[in-house]
Amino acid sequence: MYEDIGTLIKRGFETWKRNLNLAVPFVLMVAIMLLVIIMAVLVLITTSPDVLSTTSDVKDPQQLMDQLRGLINIKLLAVVVLVGILILSLIANFFIAGAIGMAKEATETGRTTLKDMWASAKRHYLSLFLAEVLIQIVTIAGLIVLSLPFISDLVAGIESGDPKFGPLVLWILLLIVYILLISIILAIVRYALVVDSLGPIGAIKAG
Repeated sequence: MYEDIGTLIKRGFETWKRNLNLAVPFVLMVAIMLLVIIMAVLVLITTSPDVLSTTSDVKDPQQLMDQLRGLINIKLLAVVVLVGILILSLIANFFIAGAIGMAKEATETGRTTLKDMWASAKRHYLSLFLAEVLIQIVTIAGLIVLSLPFISDLVAGIESGDPKFGPLVLWILLLIVYILLISIILAIVRYALVVDSLGPIGAIKAG
């Protein structure tokens, strides 16, 4: 039995009205991610206390960059950024897995609780994280393959001072279309992984 889009939207809205706590995972995700970002900034400031006082009066951008290079520990900055990205990604996938689990429970039974969020998040967040990593690898690999035919022309145009906009526009359009297609094709991965309890590769295949 098929239902029209209006009926589906109505049922979805009714489910949401009965389960306003579906917003909780996203609120928690944003709050915790902001906290992590603030902590990362504080780490950088405390390890380079002279940055603010030394650069506050500098107006020239080039001079500012030169001073920052001398004051900031680049290796520490790289480590903090990489660790921060990893933590933020894990946090995001944890709460996304929880939100999908809550939505599944609300759809099946009409009600959901935060207990469903924690159970689903703890069970699926790591698999969801690995699936996201695989998707990013596939996406980046595709972008590289699409870019290879255009690199030589773009570099030659820049070096000659007379860049050709035709190849540049075509390259950008191809990248946009590719990203859109990947996004559409793999949009179901998260839901397949959590709802059907699939592994990362199985969820990508299902997507």
